[in-house]
Amino acid sequence: MDYAENIKRHCIDDRDIFSIEGESEKRAGVGADIDVICPDCGFKNYFSCAPNPSKLDINEYGYFVLLDGTETKIPAHMGRRCTYTSKEGNRCEYRWVSKTCHKCGCNNDIAAKYCVRCKAELVNPDNRLHHDAIDYAVDVLGWEIEDDKLSKNNRKMTIIKYKTEKGEIPVFYIKDANPSVETWLYSKYYKLKKYTKNLTQCSKAIKYEVKKGYANITEYVL
Repeated sequence: MDYAENIKRHCIDDRDIFSIEGESEKRAGVGADIDVICPDCGFKNYFSCAPNPSKLDINEYGYFVLLDGTETKIPAHMGRRCTYTSKEGNRCEYRWVSKTCHKCGCNNDIAAKYCVRCKAELVNPDNRLHHDAIDYAVDVLGWEIEDDKLSKNNRKMTIIKYKTEKGEIPVFYIKDANPSVETWLYSKYYKLKKYTKNLTQCSKAIKYEVKKGYANITEYVL
């Protein structure tokens, strides 16, 4: 007798609770947060959501979409590789995150130490991106302000496009952030208004950092 109702609470349906098939489906991600379509084979995967503090939209392939509608290659989930396996036992090669071999160009799992194809020792991609945590200082030639914009999920935002010798640096600010819940987003917009005198004075220079493709201003120079 199942007095603790373990079968009722943990089984997907009325199949054999000891079946291998049931266990493999759990490991594949049945009941996870979002459906993710593989861009290569079209298989529907089930992955847990990645943190999304900015409440960005997510496209059908599991990538974040910026507030202005630009699609990124930043995964919005915790999945690494498509889970589809053919009847012949061949698994789909598509990876949302991977480590590319510097010798043969093969895409490997992000945690792999050696290439699956040529066995070369792989370089940790984080070692190449260590500069992302460093502040960059640039002179500002001008700016373009797009105020009172609405994102696809109806968040009020301001987009500042800083004109520099290195090119244009777009920065997104959420205007309706809740200060008690979205502390970082609120602080980011508050600093913008404070140091630009309510968007009336363009900074002469800025210091910024780039993390996961997003630019964040760390210092305004008036």
